[in-house]
Amino acid sequence: MKRIEIEGQLSLFDLDINIPKAVTKNLDNPIFNLKEREVVIKEDALISNAEVVSKFKNTCNLNRIIKYCGGGFGVETTENNKYKTLYINRFGKEEFVIENKCPVLPMDQILLTNIAINYNEEQAELLSKNKGKFERVIKRKGDENIILKKKGQAIAINSKGWILEFESEPIYEKDEILFENYEKDKAVIEELRVGEKCLVDYDGQTYKGTVRSKHFTYDAYSIDFEKRGKMCNTTFHISQIREVS
Repeated sequence: MKRIEIEGQLSLFDLDINIPKAVTKNLDNPIFNLKEREVVIKEDALISNAEVVSKFKNTCNLNRIIKYCGGGFGVETTENNKYKTLYINRFGKEEFVIENKCPVLPMDQILLTNIAINYNEEQAELLSKNKGKFERVIKRKGDENIILKKKGQAIAINSKGWILEFESEPIYEKDEILFENYEKDKAVIEELRVGEKCLVDYDGQTYKGTVRSKHFTYDAYSIDFEKRGKMCNTTFHISQIREVS
């Protein structure tokens, strides 16, 4: 093939092409010696239930200390019929104050209470309609709710008469069970008289009490008793009440 050249045309061979040399890293240059900074994140230690109780149990006008199912804590106080709840996160940091008391769920845990909360007639009426569907009826110390339990589910009847359903197991103590297998227990129950002296187990201690009244829907009694020099009242199933020997 014959090479044809046109006047004024340049070929690639006529161009002065400068091929760049490979860049070598200057190891003495501090810019090239920057090392990736290692960031160590120190995980904060979780605060225990015992630490929270120890720190806040002497809080003025303390009502309850609550461990929420989400991991935080609530320190509830009352003064002049006004409630406040201090929220503490799971690491023990005091985050904010709510000018009210917070709802307590069946999955929450009441670590400490200085109040004895009874339930009302509206709750008792709802209980009588629903108790046959559940394995246990639970009344926790310091909790306004009545809890109905069956496997994997809990229903809370709150003081307003609302029925709240939860697909979770409730947290409670053995002595907070009002009754189990209600119809079976009912056949062997003995009556107590208003004003009769008795013994009740409350918060791990035994107290002398007096029967104030009997609930009309099932075999539970409202009992007055003295705790740490303060008169209290709460409801006990007949199985939790003993006669004074």
